[in-house]
Amino acid sequence: MRQVYLEARISRGRSGSPRLRASLSLWEPGTILGLTGVSGSGKSSLLRMISGLSSPDEGLLRVGGEVWYDSREGIDLLPEERSVAYFSQAPCLFSHMSAGENLSFATEMAEGVTGRSFRRTFLGAAKWVRRLGRSCPLSTEALRLASLFGISPLLEKNVETLSGGEYRKVALARLFLKKTRLYLLDEPLSGIDREERSRLRPIIAGLLREGGASAIWVTHSPDELLPFVASMGGIVRSDQSGELAFLSAIAPLIPERTHSS
Repeated sequence: MRQVYLEARISRGRSGSPRLRASLSLWEPGTILGLTGVSGSGKSSLLRMISGLSSPDEGLLRVGGEVWYDSREGIDLLPEERSVAYFSQAPCLFSHMSAGENLSFATEMAEGVTGRSFRRTFLGAAKWVRRLGRSCPLSTEALRLASLFGISPLLEKNVETLSGGEYRKVALARLFLKKTRLYLLDEPLSGIDREERSRLRPIIAGLLREGGASAIWVTHSPDELLPFVASMGGIVRSDQSGELAFLSAIAPLIPERTHSS
């Protein structure tokens, strides 16, 4: 019998405030679930709960057979205990580093300095760049990702001098240096021009398939994402008992499928 790869039935909300209820699943690893919905409907909140940056009030979250959250059993894994990478709407690079140094430090983190708290990671980054000076040794994989995302000419530049689109592409290259089970992409191509978005969408989809990773990809342009996703769902508003709630049924807008390419 085929087993579900990602299963989430979670809810979060306070009395008198909108409640997010989510029920979603992916049946195959290496596939993408697209997620759309109006601004403020709870898409980012859903990704934060899956990543472990915030906790649901109740429910179950299981990925690849591993329970990440179970309110009945008292299980709530920390973000660093989950095989997940989260790309937020406002990604943060280390401002005291060049683009290349951000990638080089991310490579070190991916190769074994994982599981640290944010404070220790940030302090480690400061000590690392002071120790290294301005040299920027980049791994073969970092150079490949820099080429794919079109940021090779930017590697020596301080990230504070980059445009918004350039900054996001550096952040995306850094994201994929972490090889993980699940990627959460919150409008990753926002602020990038239309032509470059068209070029990058198949690249991101290809990187996910290459690593056998699954993804939940939030977008305001579902038509642009349809060729790459296994299924597409939406967060819709629902009024229950006179109180506004958010219902995330993730009812597929297209049938779930497995990519053969």
